[in-house]
Amino acid sequence: MKRCLILGASGLLGKNLIDHFHQSHGTFFGNKLEGGKNTYFLDINNTESLRALLRKVQPEVVINCIGMTNVDLCEQLPEKCWELNCWQPYLVAQECRAQSIKYVHISTDHFLNLSGVKLKEHDIPTALNQYGLSKLNAEKFILLANKESLIVRSNFFHFNPNTPRTFLDFLIKNIRNEKTSYSFSDVVFTPISTFLLATYIEKLVDIDFSGIINISGSETLSKFEFHDAVLKEINTLAGFHLPALLDSIKLHASRPSYMALDNNLLQNLLGIKVPSTYDMIKLELQKSK
Repeated sequence: MKRCLILGASGLLGKNLIDHFHQSHGTFFGNKLEGGKNTYFLDINNTESLRALLRKVQPEVVINCIGMTNVDLCEQLPEKCWELNCWQPYLVAQECRAQSIKYVHISTDHFLNLSGVKLKEHDIPTALNQYGLSKLNAEKFILLANKESLIVRSNFFHFNPNTPRTFLDFLIKNIRNEKTSYSFSDVVFTPISTFLLATYIEKLVDIDFSGIINISGSETLSKFEFHDAVLKEINTLAGFHLPALLDSIKLHASRPSYMALDNNLLQNLLGIKVPSTYDMIKLELQKSK
């Protein structure tokens, strides 16, 4: 990978990316990144601070992992949601264009698709909540500001067995403690290994791809099916894992139920075949040991 600056390197995805890319630097806002990586404090609201950091690090690529991802909180705090998920990414895209830096933006799969039809890059998605709306408009604004940007739609997974941070991590912990837990059986997606997400981003940057691209798995699974596959692979007491329907849980924000992405463009561009979900689960479990 070229010299890279990862915005939000102390977050769930950013930490994995900075570990993956050897010539990488990263930024933090609240919690400083542990380890010997080159890390810098950055207030993303301060454009001049970002401009100065880019001049100091002189990256060839900027990957933006900063965002407000708590869907219900986004609904409750729409202005903050739009500031972090839409306006700031737009400003970063502008600054990267001004300094001739490749800009990579991490978007989402959190859009409403027609049931049974995987979303292609040229399809027009629908947002059901503030989170989805902010991410969808960010894609549009970024490409207006910097048409050379790479925008990645994805839903990634990895494991943090020692320091649980994701729903999946806490699910595993709860099941191991014989605590009954639930996953949605009617919410469908196409998860991708975080390691492969990083690998494919690197390849796309190498060929200087611009525009929107789906980096996803090929298999369409419900959240329950995916989580159950993980639990079976680690020989956990899957009997404590039960299905639930989206409408049975009272959530502040509406959620899409079919979020599957079509990855044919990715596979054709890179000449690859994305591994099965089972193989990706094994890969991420091995990397977490």
